[in-house]
Amino acid sequence: TLFTDGSSCVDGSGAGLILTSPEGTEFTYALRFQFAASNNEAEYEALIDGLRIAAHIGVQNVHVSVDSKLVANQVLGTYVAIEENMIKHLEKVKSLVSGFTNFSISQVPRGKNKKAYALSKIASTSFAHLSKQVLVEILIEKSIKEKEATTVVEEDGPTWMTLIMEYLKEGTLPSDRKEARNLRIKARQYELLEGVLYRRSFLTPWLRCVGPLQAEYVIREIHEGSCSMHAGPRMPTYRTAAVDVVYNDEELRLNLDLLDERRERVANREAKAKLKMTKYYNARVRGVTFRPGDFVYRSNDASHAVDGGKLGPKWEGPYEVTEALGDGAYKLRSTDETVLPRTWNITNLKRCYL
Repeated sequence: TLFTDGSSCVDGSGAGLILTSPEGTEFTYALRFQFAASNNEAEYEALIDGLRIAAHIGVQNVHVSVDSKLVANQVLGTYVAIEENMIKHLEKVKSLVSGFTNFSISQVPRGKNKKAYALSKIASTSFAHLSKQVLVEILIEKSIKEKEATTVVEEDGPTWMTLIMEYLKEGTLPSDRKEARNLRIKARQYELLEGVLYRRSFLTPWLRCVGPLQAEYVIREIHEGSCSMHAGPRMPTYRTAAVDVVYNDEELRLNLDLLDERRERVANREAKAKLKMTKYYNARVRGVTFRPGDFVYRSNDASHAVDGGKLGPKWEGPYEVTEALGDGAYKLRSTDETVLPRTWNITNLKRCYL
C-alpha cells in the first residue's frame, strides 16, 4: 500500500510518501520541491514519485491511498482533467500505472493519512526535523517537465568485469583450473542485477561496478558536470530501497543459530591443518641418535658448568656416551672417567667429532 500526500504553502512545497509491504514494514520518504506548485500539483507530484519508487524496488501490485478527491477521481476517470498541467500530470500517472500488474487507487480521509500528511508538511518547510531513518530527496523540476535522456557509456572490449559477469550470468569459467578457482572465490563478492554488476557489502550500500570509460565519465560528472555541487540530503540507494527487513531479520537469526556449528567446523579445519603441517615437518626431520662410545658436547645453558654469562661458551665438554636409555635419554662420562650423576636429553647434546 502506498500512502501519498502533497503540501504547498508560503514557505515551499513538498510531499510525504509511505510504502507499506504486505508484512507491515513501512518505508518513509520525503520530497522537497524547489519549484512553485499548487496543492493539486503537489498531490500529483507525490503520487508520481511514489509510483516511481514502487516500480524501482520491484513492486508489482500496488494500492494507492490519497487524501485528494480530485486526484483520485481523475485517475479513476470519474473526473475529467481540464487544465493543461492536470492533463500532463494525469498522463504521467497513467504511463507509470501501465508498468504494474495490479493497480488501484482510493481517496481516504486525512485522518487515515496522518503520517504522509505530517511528512509533506515538514518537507515543504525544512528537512531539519526529519528522522535519519526517513529518506529525503530534492526535486528541481516538475515531473511533467523532465526529459528522459540517459547518457550511455559503452566500454570498448572486455574489462575487469567481463569474466565475473559471464560467470554470474552463464557459469562460464576459464580453462585454467587455478584461474577458475580464483574467479569462483572472487565472484562471491559480487551480484548481477538486471545486467548491472554490484559489489556486495553487509554494512554499507552495494557499490555499482564500472569499467575504465564509465569510471572516467563518472569522475568527470562529479567534478565538472551535474554533480559538481554534490552537497545535499541523503539520497536513496539500492540497498535501502530494496531491503526486505523481515527476510533480513530471519537470516540474521539463522546465522546466530549456526554460529556454534561454524566455529566447530573452523576448529576442525584448523586441527587438520596443524596435523598436516606436523606430518610434513616430521617427514623432513632427520633423527639424531648416539651410541655408547660416541662423544658429545653438553649445552652450557642446561648444565651451567662454565660460568661466563652471555659471553661464555654455548657448549662444554666433551663427554662420552656410556649408555642409551631410550626416548633420547643418555648417561654420560667425562674425560677423567667421572660418570655424571643424572641422565641427559638429546635436546641438550650435540655430536663431538674427535
